[in-house]
Parts: sequence; structure tokens; C-alpha cells
Amino acid sequence: MWPAVTMIKIHTEQTYRSAFGLFTHESTGTYFPDFAANFHVDCINKDCTVGYFDLWSVVSSMCAHSETCLEGALECRGNEARDHRHPCPCRLEYQIEIEYSTIVQQEADDGAKPGMGTTENSV
Repeated sequence: MWPAVTMIKIHTEQTYRSAFGLFTHESTGTYFPDFAANFHVDCINKDCTVGYFDLWSVVSSMCAHSETCLEGALECRGNEARDHRHPCPCRLEYQIEIEYSTIVQQEADDGAKPGMGTTENSV
């Protein structure tokens, strides 16, 4: 998919506040060149109508611009449950690190340096 990418590391932390308290879940995934490009993170709210966060567009944009690090957050766009119109209260914070082959990294260093950025998005 992205021949210049040698590794993608994604760390996520989800928070979900319900009537029963605050729930959190952290995970880290490392993807190598032979990975299947699926950057879905399951929503921890089991009643959510969407059920996942999609980091595909974030990773794809980073690869297109040779970015190496990015932190951001996504708000779930699902509903609390099928019979509720309240939005799902889950939030996903992410940190993504991408390593590129040496040739691509040198080209990026010669031009605009890729670096740390931040973003706020909704899935």
C-alpha cells in the first residue's frame, strides 16, 4: 500500500462515561509492511450503533505527507444505543508514529521536515 513505510505504531486510549462510571481502554498496535491495512478500533461502548473508530484517513494522510508523528482525538459518531438518539459518549485519543525507508526520510528532511502535529476529528 505504502512502499516507503517500514513501520506504523498506533497507541490509543478510549474513554467512555456511562451511568455506571468511567471506563477506559488502552492499546498499542504495530504494523509492518506485510500488514493488512485495517485501522479500525472497536468502540468500547457495546451498545454503540457504529461500533468502531476509523483511523484509515489519518494514517493515509500522514503517509501522503511523509509525517512521522501525530497526536489527535476522535469523537464517536454513533448513537448510545439503537433506541436512543443520544450520541455515543466514547472518545478515542491516538498517537501515531510512522517510520519510512531511509531514502524517503532523507528526501523529507531536505524539504519540509515532517514532525509532530495535532488534530481533532469526528469519525
